[in-house]
Amino acid sequence: MLSHYQRKMRKDLNVIRAVRNAFAHSRKLLDFDDSLIVDELLSAPSPQKSKELLRDEPKRGPKVIFVNICLAALVRLVTKEKKGRERASKRAAKNFG
Repeated sequence: MLSHYQRKMRKDLNVIRAVRNAFAHSRKLLDFDDSLIVDELLSAPSPQKSKELLRDEPKRGPKVIFVNICLAALVRLVTKEKKGRERASKRAAKNFG
């Protein structure tokens, strides 16, 4: 069973992947304000803040939303890695100490 944290991380990573794939495989030149990209960004967690940003800044907003999703995923991944290393260090100290 996935925790809330894991579901949010999975959703963020899926949004990042989908946006990347849209840019990589589109036959037309896309920008972040394209409806395909905006729809995908709005499917990410915290859509209310995203909708407000898109309303207030329709041209710059999608880029900001994407960067925020990427940064949030990065922070979660780094935090998870750090905790894993701390646990491994404690186990090693216990076994060899």
